[in-house]
Amino acid sequence: MYFLTHLFLSNHPGRIDLNPTKQSSKLTNNETHKFPWTFRSMQIDDKLFGFVPGVVNHFVQSIKNEKDPDITPIDGKKVTKTALAIHKSIQSQKVIRT
Repeated sequence: MYFLTHLFLSNHPGRIDLNPTKQSSKLTNNETHKFPWTFRSMQIDDKLFGFVPGVVNHFVQSIKNEKDPDITPIDGKKVTKTALAIHKSIQSQKVIRT
């Protein structure tokens, strides 16, 4: 899960950086709204994940229907335990931003 998440966020063509480069500044407004995340890192249990404000909501929405044996309800939605751990870490402000 970590590798796929890292690969997806770091190599997605719609990636937007907080410090825009010439390449990322060429994105149109439609692309900005279509891919509302940037690539940052956060640490949970010594594992690095891509993180920006709102990225957890994106994961909750995108994986709520994922067929996973470890599904836990949160806010009336079903999410995997990985997304739940990320959500709880951010909620408790135990996030190390780099």
